[in-house]
Amino acid sequence: MPPALIATWFLAACGATLTVLRLYTRYFIVKQFGLDDVLLACATVATVGHTALISIALRSFGTAEPSSSVSLHAINGTVDPFKLFATLP
Repeated sequence: MPPALIATWFLAACGATLTVLRLYTRYFIVKQFGLDDVLLACATVATVGHTALISIALRSFGTAEPSSSVSLHAINGTVDPFKLFATLP
C-alpha cells in the first residue's frame, strides 16, 4: 500500500474519531446538539467519501505504481495537459 494512501486514511480516521467523540459528548453529556454539530458530521462524511475517491484514483490510474508497471491503456486514457492548455485563448 502506498504511503500517501496510508497517511490519507490515517488522517481521515483520526478526524472521524474526534468527530464521533465530540458528537457523543454534545448529544449525551452536554445535551446541546446544534447546527454546528450537524455541519461537522456532514463534513466528516464528505471527508471519508473524498478519501475513498482518492483511494480509487490511486489504484485505478496508476499514480501509486512505478511508471514501468502502468499499462498503455491507462496512459492513453489520461488528459495531456499541454494539449489542454494549448486550447485556451
